[in-house]
Amino acid sequence: MPRPIPFLFCRYEMLVDEEPLDTVGQLQALESIKGRLFPHGPKATREDVRDILVMRPRRFAVAEETVLTWSMGHRPGVRRRTRYNAETDTLDRSVNADDHTVFTDFIAVPRLGAMAIDDRVSEEYMGARSALSRLRSAFQNVDGGSFQGRLLAPGDVSAIVEQLDLKEYSYSVRRYNPHTRSALAKQFSEALESEGIFTNRGVAKPAPGSVMKSGEGIIGGTAGLADDGYGVVGFRGITPSGRTAHLPKPKFSTDKDENLREQAKEQRLRVFFEANDDDDLIASVVAELVRFYGDDGTPPIPEVPSGGLAA
Repeated sequence: MPRPIPFLFCRYEMLVDEEPLDTVGQLQALESIKGRLFPHGPKATREDVRDILVMRPRRFAVAEETVLTWSMGHRPGVRRRTRYNAETDTLDRSVNADDHTVFTDFIAVPRLGAMAIDDRVSEEYMGARSALSRLRSAFQNVDGGSFQGRLLAPGDVSAIVEQLDLKEYSYSVRRYNPHTRSALAKQFSEALESEGIFTNRGVAKPAPGSVMKSGEGIIGGTAGLADDGYGVVGFRGITPSGRTAHLPKPKFSTDKDENLREQAKEQRLRVFFEANDDDDLIASVVAELVRFYGDDGTPPIPEVPSGGLAA
């Protein structure tokens, strides 16, 4: 049985002259740099080492949702090989010229400003964080272009936690000051204050064979505090479609702004998928993106559209 494929979920914007691009503009921008090699990072730019490229930008329809997909590639130019010599009982190492391209796939829902990035790491796949960094570099070659990615935005934690059957939930929080948007967070914070508690941390687990749901207690209150920067949380849970979602808890600071920076830059929400083919995988990923980020009342979409994906 194939191993589940991890996808990193995040928010994004493609901009030209600081103006966000719509779906057509995003596809045109990706097409404009498709297949061209660019440098990645200051050192590569100084030395004109061009080894990253955008590949295969496509537009699809999944049910009523417009979807963009593309791949980010890295062409190292060499491959390191190690061979064992049985006669001498030594390892022979060599560096050989190679045109191998390591890549990672992106699946985006432009209407929501949300995307999922394949997070496999191997000789074939570079992983989501490396691909995201290289995409930022490549997109700078769009005239006036910039690419912005944010792992978690304020409000995302509570919205996601509310939809999961939780198997484990951990948190570190402090009392709010001066305000919080969540009534549950306010209630939890005031309970801490009534007992003279400034910071609180813990791990919650369900009874064997059971699950937890966010409500009006510890989970709902601490998730609300985390949304406003007064804490951090981590969890492992199951989506309504039966997929595992995992968010590791980052380091905690009593500084509100530091916690918000940690969520935006370091906290990785990963969802794991099993699929029969590429169409099935794209439809399944899009369904979860709409579920997590479609806070406008959009109904759930079918995960396996009849007849495959429409271009």
